[in-house]
Amino acid sequence: MKRFLFSVLALVAAMLLLAAVFLFLPPAFRFGLRSVNRYLPVSVHIAEYRHIPGTLRVSGVRVTTPRGALCEMAALAIEYRPLALLFGRIEVATLELENPHVTIQRYENGEFNLFEPSHEQGIQRGEEEEVGSWINVLAPLRIGEIRIADGSVRFEDQASGLSLTWDPMDMEGAFSGQPLQGELRVLKGLLQIASSTHPALRVSTEGHVSLSDGKLQMPEFRLAMEASSVSVSGGYSLTDERLALRAELEALPLGQVLAILGVEGVQVEGLSGTLEAETTGGNDGVLRAELKGTAYGQQVRAQLAGTLLEERILVESLDVSSPEATLTGQGSWDIASGELRGNLGLASPM
Repeated sequence: MKRFLFSVLALVAAMLLLAAVFLFLPPAFRFGLRSVNRYLPVSVHIAEYRHIPGTLRVSGVRVTTPRGALCEMAALAIEYRPLALLFGRIEVATLELENPHVTIQRYENGEFNLFEPSHEQGIQRGEEEEVGSWINVLAPLRIGEIRIADGSVRFEDQASGLSLTWDPMDMEGAFSGQPLQGELRVLKGLLQIASSTHPALRVSTEGHVSLSDGKLQMPEFRLAMEASSVSVSGGYSLTDERLALRAELEALPLGQVLAILGVEGVQVEGLSGTLEAETTGGNDGVLRAELKGTAYGQQVRAQLAGTLLEERILVESLDVSSPEATLTGQGSWDIASGELRGNLGLASPM
């Protein structure tokens, strides 16, 4: 009986060993990658593949869509625990991304270089899909350490000439699928906002994000530009899709920022105060602000209440006051075109 059990165990071990050796060979990996690419909404290309039990490293990673390149990476290195796979767990000690460069483009027709799920790929999602379905998929995964070195993210709007570049970018963090929790810290980051007609605005970034109990929390994310800064805090609930953000502004050069975004002639500088935004699911969001600054050479205070739409901001109530006059009214801003519209009334104290 013992000899029979040992024979069965030896046979199983030999089969696992042969399967592992086959999967570790680069030709087998490339064959599997070609097969998987047929069902993915993107195409993944890898120049070099190295794998021994516990260590995986791929170099020259390139992810493309039918509309263009989406991501390029010098290397991806993973150190994992092979025995955990036998128990249905994916335990990754370290996950390191070297020089990842993500490029998102918005073409003049309004389309992006991102993928669009198709029915043939079997990933078309119904309207009633619950968040828990993809959370359950992540349950076996645990990553002890995540490192992103010398990365970048770039957004290009070909219609307006606007570009946002986050480069360089260094991050570190961790993740657990069960219980669902994690964190990501920005160690170094420089954000540059530019357009075809204006010089770039350079913004340094720092902060961290944590995930716990189904909520994504951002205690503070700080953007600093010379003598001004913006500190953003808030959170996002994965279950009810509720987003709440609060921004503390300190001496923001609003006129310069708006000019880069395509809104010319707004002479507002040294803007300070608070800005709050809330939205739930696919519903319209709520916007509130209490600000002060210098507008057209005058010290002013402003209160604002409005609605956040998909591509527009509606200002339903605007009250701007200075020692010499009071301005009230409503307005809107089309984010894509930069167009401002408003109905304002001006009153002077007697």
